[in-house]
Amino acid sequence: MKKNMRRHLPAAFGLILAVLVGCGVTVGDGAPQGGGGTTVTTYKVEEVGGKFNDDDALVNVTSTEIKFTFSAAPTGLTAEDFAVSGAAKANDTATLGGSGMVWTLPITVKNTGTATVQIFKNGVVADEQTVLVFKKDERVPPLLYSVGADGSPGAASTKITFTFRKSVDALTDADINKVFDEIALSANDITVTGAAAASGTLVQSTTDKMIWTLPVTVSGTGIAQVSINKTVTDDGITGPAVETGEKLVSVYKQGAYPVIADAVQVGGAAGTKDSTGITFVFSAAVTGLTANHVAITKGTGEAVKGAALAGSGLCWRIDLASVATQGEVTLRVVKDDIDSSKTVTVYKKGGAADIAYIATADGASGATTSTKISLAFNAALTDDLTEDDVTITKGTGEATKGAVT
Repeated sequence: MKKNMRRHLPAAFGLILAVLVGCGVTVGDGAPQGGGGTTVTTYKVEEVGGKFNDDDALVNVTSTEIKFTFSAAPTGLTAEDFAVSGAAKANDTATLGGSGMVWTLPITVKNTGTATVQIFKNGVVADEQTVLVFKKDERVPPLLYSVGADGSPGAASTKITFTFRKSVDALTDADINKVFDEIALSANDITVTGAAAASGTLVQSTTDKMIWTLPVTVSGTGIAQVSINKTVTDDGITGPAVETGEKLVSVYKQGAYPVIADAVQVGGAAGTKDSTGITFVFSAAVTGLTANHVAITKGTGEAVKGAALAGSGLCWRIDLASVATQGEVTLRVVKDDIDSSKTVTVYKKGGAADIAYIATADGASGATTSTKISLAFNAALTDDLTEDDVTITKGTGEATKGAVT
């Protein structure tokens, strides 16, 4: 439907946002996060609620939260400031708990493995933090891992590097060596899809047994999805040798540069609250970005860019100093050979509320043919609705629209 009368849904990123990695935050012209001062708030993370049996590594209670302990009490934290990816995600209606230096965020666990978190808050470092989370009835694998690729915007990636680590401190080097010997890991155990494909032999480092590399062929600058499927048997019990689930890694094709894949306002609500920032995600990781590389231009809406840029890699957030008019603005990033734009709607207190509707049809299944669809709006329309504003598309059923009354 036209005239912004489509059903309003919470903004959500797709696969590209799943990774949300961070490796340091810059503000303004590149000074350390914290507004250019010398004090940066750091934090550590812990899972909450999960339990597993030491003898068979079987999880009997699923993790429910991630706990954040800060080096100094941050101010104005909300659930919108946190990104959780990997083996867990933040609950859609999550309410941040805690106060002072200790906070908790409710999560939904997808699989027993590594969850990655990132915080977008001026004054808080956004370095990537990882934490092992647990899902009931799954076994804790002895090996966790992270992935990375060579290459950079404009320069081709040729390999993916796997860095393994033990899942629990109780495992010894002898235990880990035994696992590697038993599973005989090879390229056949690894699935690479998306913007890259495996193209050679998996090789273990001669200087560090925990580091392995796999040659890849890249089809385009973007995200490759990586997973490992390998089991191990210990004392007659078989379980995963390596954490399950998919991991994402940025790869690059020669001459192809990352673009803004998605963008969404944060902090605002249509007609009731001003937007405070815009979060945007690239199709592949970008480094060295500062607020000077970001511009916001007027469309049907108008906003003034703030001084603080937070984030790294794929996901970034630019503060808004103010919103003059609710509506669409254009976010543009220009850095070296990267030049990409995305339209995003910003909100202003006192602006028009988003119009939502509920559609219902008459008729009865198998008995009476439907003759009309009724639309119930949550607010009065400011201009007339015509047939041109309504589209009916085929699904499991099919209908032809008539006149609007």
